[in-house]
Amino acid sequence: MTSGTKSIARPYAKALYEIALSSDSLADWNLALKELLSIAQDAEVLSLLASPAVTKEQKYDFFSSVAREACASFASIADDHLNNFIKLLIVNNRISSIPMISEIYEMLMNQHNDQANITIATAEAISDGDIKAISALLEKKYNKSINIENFVDNEIIGGARVMTNQSVIDGSLKNKLNKLTLWLRK
Repeated sequence: MTSGTKSIARPYAKALYEIALSSDSLADWNLALKELLSIAQDAEVLSLLASPAVTKEQKYDFFSSVAREACASFASIADDHLNNFIKLLIVNNRISSIPMISEIYEMLMNQHNDQANITIATAEAISDGDIKAISALLEKKYNKSINIENFVDNEIIGGARVMTNQSVIDGSLKNKLNKLTLWLRK
């Protein structure tokens, strides 16, 4: 996502974070944002939201009813907060910002909880034991709780690409070969 998208999403994420913090519902709002993201990515929902024949009020009524049903199990989230959030997104044409709002919100929540999410892309899946060992090393180094997600990337020949919210460390063999190719062409 572009920095413009982040600039648009940041105020929404910060406002939700502040509401969630004051109502002790950080985790529930994080899960609710995941539900909203899932709803907003549904093909039928996207089609309805994009239709000029559907008024903003109809879009709001539809989206909020689906969202209330999906988020009903999150008791700590007040319906009026959820409805107001959805109304703001619909009125300002920001439903497409939900992925970035969710990402920024989760980053704020993790900072509050002294946690960090790290994604590691590898050629083959990392064993649970290795993930625990890597997590323990990083927790000791950064003095934070570390959540590691590993996924297999078929473009990686060997090594790994480590991604956080703020940085990417590309230690993949493909990246090293690309750098060598560039160096040889000089």
